[in-house]
Amino acid sequence: MRRVLRAAADRRGAAALEFALLTPVLVMIVLSVTDVTEAVITWWRLSAAAGTIARIATTYAATPTNNNVLTVKQATTASTAVFAVVPALAAAPATGYGVAISSVVMTPTVPGCTSGCTYVATTAWSAALQGGAQTRLCGRLNAVPDGQPASLTALPLDAFTPAPLLVVDVTYDFAPLFTNLFGAGLRFMETAYLAPRTGDDTAWVRLTGPNAAPAQCPGYTG
Repeated sequence: MRRVLRAAADRRGAAALEFALLTPVLVMIVLSVTDVTEAVITWWRLSAAAGTIARIATTYAATPTNNNVLTVKQATTASTAVFAVVPALAAAPATGYGVAISSVVMTPTVPGCTSGCTYVATTAWSAALQGGAQTRLCGRLNAVPDGQPASLTALPLDAFTPAPLLVVDVTYDFAPLFTNLFGAGLRFMETAYLAPRTGDDTAWVRLTGPNAAPAQCPGYTG
C-alpha cells in the first residue's frame, strides 16, 4: 500500500513539475498569437485609413470652381478620418502616430514625350496634419518595386503615370503586449495615393489657405 501511495505521489509531483515548466511556454504562445492578431488588425486599419483619407482629399480637390486645389482646412478635415478608422489613436500620444498629405508632380523624363514615357516624381508640398507626422522632403522621389514597404522617400513603380498624385502617409507606433515587456515596439507605416478625380489637366494638386506656405516646396507655391 505504501508503495502505491508513494508512486501516486511521485506522479502528482511529476505532473506539477511539468505544468510549472510548460505554463510559461503556453503563456508566451498565447501572448504571441494575440500580438500577431493585433498587429494584423492594426495594419489593416492603417491601410484603410490611408485610403479613406486619400479618397476624401481628392473629393475635396474636385470642385467645379477649384479643380485640383485643396485648402489646408480641407486637408486637415480629411486627415481626421484616421480616428474613425483607427479608434486607438484617439488615446495615443501625439508622438505615437501621424498623418501627412503630400502632392506629387509627375514630369516626363524626356520633355515632350507622348508615348511610352517614363516619369520623375517630385514633391510639390507636404503637410503634417495629425500627431507627430513626418513629411516628405521637397525634391525627387525614388521609384521602388511594387510591394516594397512604404517609405517617405519613394513611391512604387505603378504610381509613375502622367497624372499627379495626392499621397497620404499614416504612421503608428504599435506596442505589442509580449515584446513590449522587453522595451520593443514596431512602427507601422501605410501609404495611399490617388490621382485627381478631374484627371491630369494640371501639373499638381495645389495647396492654398492660411499656413499653406510652410508645406509648399520651392516652385510650387501657386
